[in-house]
Amino acid sequence: MNISDQDRISALTSLYTTERADLSNIANQSLAIVGLALTYIIAVFIGLPRVASTKKTSLLWFASPIPVLVFLAFYTLWVSLAIARTKSCKELEKKIASEVGVNVSAMGVTVSDKIMDIEAARPVYRLIILTAYAPIIVAGISLIVYVLFEAIHHHANVWIVIVSIVLYVVLLAPSTIVWFKQFHL
Repeated sequence: MNISDQDRISALTSLYTTERADLSNIANQSLAIVGLALTYIIAVFIGLPRVASTKKTSLLWFASPIPVLVFLAFYTLWVSLAIARTKSCKELEKKIASEVGVNVSAMGVTVSDKIMDIEAARPVYRLIILTAYAPIIVAGISLIVYVLFEAIHHHANVWIVIVSIVLYVVLLAPSTIVWFKQFHL
């Protein structure tokens, strides 16, 4: 089957448009997840001390970090998916640029990567990227530390604290591994 140059360019452009739309949707979903997680963390810091008994530590204290760890797992998935979609867009951009005869380094995802990709960005943008990613991780860890501190302060049973720590580690480990692999930390 012989495909004309115009049909090949049209097909590549359609594929590229779909990939970019998916990438935009992923970015919106990631922002929503971060917003939900940070709102939840703030609500826990404000509301949990009022709900939980001060005389006896409630299991509510120990369950409170679990949604944050789930948010972090979803956020990690979305960031990983965005990275994969970005690579796909780059490949399509290269192919379209070579077919049409334009400079790929001055358009599309390549230009975005100079700001958004931690490996390709200038140092000032790397700092901004870390500033964007770090709060959700720091806030989640802060919540866990806060919960454990409150549990010890209220003399929680040791076995509940140990089970909680194990559960937190199990839920946090996959996201941590992906972040280290993804960003070569």
